[in-house]
Amino acid sequence: MLLALSFLALAIASLIAWVELVTSKYPRTISLFWRTSRALLIYTIVYGGIAFGFMLGYDQLAKAKILQLQASPEATWLTAVMIGLSVKALLHIRLFSVPSTGSAETFPVGTETIVLIFEPWLLRTILIDESNAVSAYLDPRADLYPDFDGVKLRIKQNLPASLNEVEKKALTLDVEQAPSVRVAMEIYLRAFGVSTMDRVFPNPPVTHSMSSSAPDKKARHIGD
Repeated sequence: MLLALSFLALAIASLIAWVELVTSKYPRTISLFWRTSRALLIYTIVYGGIAFGFMLGYDQLAKAKILQLQASPEATWLTAVMIGLSVKALLHIRLFSVPSTGSAETFPVGTETIVLIFEPWLLRTILIDESNAVSAYLDPRADLYPDFDGVKLRIKQNLPASLNEVEKKALTLDVEQAPSVRVAMEIYLRAFGVSTMDRVFPNPPVTHSMSSSAPDKKARHIGD
């Protein structure tokens, strides 16, 4: 029973960590790299593993009065859910801070110390993975659409009608000030996502031709 509760806490904590990171930093580009980023997988598993450990040792922690949830003093399904939902908060408890030598920053002592062991490196690696994925996605499109003025016009013509005037002006200004097609496309991608980019800037470009069907009809008419 306790093992099942621990796995439940693991699943919830991993999901919460993944959703929180994605929605706050990579809401429009996650589809480009979530399958290939090991750092993202490790990040979610680490938080899930910590929740698993908290849940597995909850009875001992509660007896020692180190961790005890008032709504659930014993290990239950509610406990597993609460630990899964709150593990990130539990890991950002700072008991006190120690001044760093030669720096104005302080080093936190508490459960937040555990976070500092893995989180900064993993977040940096995830950022690099996302940047590489965005480049791999955009670079071929930038080569297919070399007309900078045409790209900017296409972006302006494909702004959602639901955007308010302030958002439209801000985005239009960013695109106008972009130094290259690649940068303008990245601004549009980060604003509206991969599916919109695929529609507005398909790879390969879609060409519209009306010349092929008319001669065929004429030829069939002559032959009748």
